[in-house]
Amino acid sequence: MSLRTRPGRWTARPVGDAQRILFCLPYAGGSANVYQEWPREIHGAAVIPLQLPGRGSRFSEPPHHDMGALVDDLLAGVRTYLDRPFAIFGHSMGARIAYEVACALLERGWPLPERIIAAGSPPPHLGPPAAAHLLPDQEFLAHLRGLGGTPPAFFDSPELVDLALPTLRADFAVVAGQSWAPRTPIPVPIDALCGAADAAVSVADVAAWGDLTGGPFSMRVLPGDHFFIHEELPTVLESVGELLGQLQFSRG
Repeated sequence: MSLRTRPGRWTARPVGDAQRILFCLPYAGGSANVYQEWPREIHGAAVIPLQLPGRGSRFSEPPHHDMGALVDDLLAGVRTYLDRPFAIFGHSMGARIAYEVACALLERGWPLPERIIAAGSPPPHLGPPAAAHLLPDQEFLAHLRGLGGTPPAFFDSPELVDLALPTLRADFAVVAGQSWAPRTPIPVPIDALCGAADAAVSVADVAAWGDLTGGPFSMRVLPGDHFFIHEELPTVLESVGELLGQLQFSRG
């Protein structure tokens, strides 16, 4: 079995010989399982959820607390797969990671993604969110409840909370510590998705992703709140499939 046909540390699914890849990055605390239904529903690319340290099959590895170190580690892990067209989807924290990955690829002169699909997140130039990872446990958990998307059973299980808190705090630290300096817009199209009822991220903030690209920008407002990628999965999959289909059409 070759490297192309088996999962690696970062790639939760076999990559195989697909002509195009859609890498998927999770929200804070999420694992590659966030996208478990996507591979069989999206046909414009091989969907490859990326498994970050500190969760899922990499639970025993310490999570990253710094965006730069996370991006460097990620690129070292997926460089083998950048020899064909690829796009990157990220939700919430994952959207910010996707953007930093594209910037790092540009700086290194490596292949760039055909597009970034940024969902449920304000762009980094609007500033970092509040440093929720510094809150005491009960206040931090209340913050998580307010975002929605976490099953109530999680909060009712002290064992689950104890297991998950270090990774959750690390993920929130990655986003809160993301530095920003003025940059030239990247030559990568950005497509933004947001939930119409998202209380955490406004439609106007999501629209600001258009400031960061020197290429085409599009935005879709979908039903649902911050975790619309679960609540409105069929609509999200349809939207992502259409965006990938545009790539195929543009290449003839």
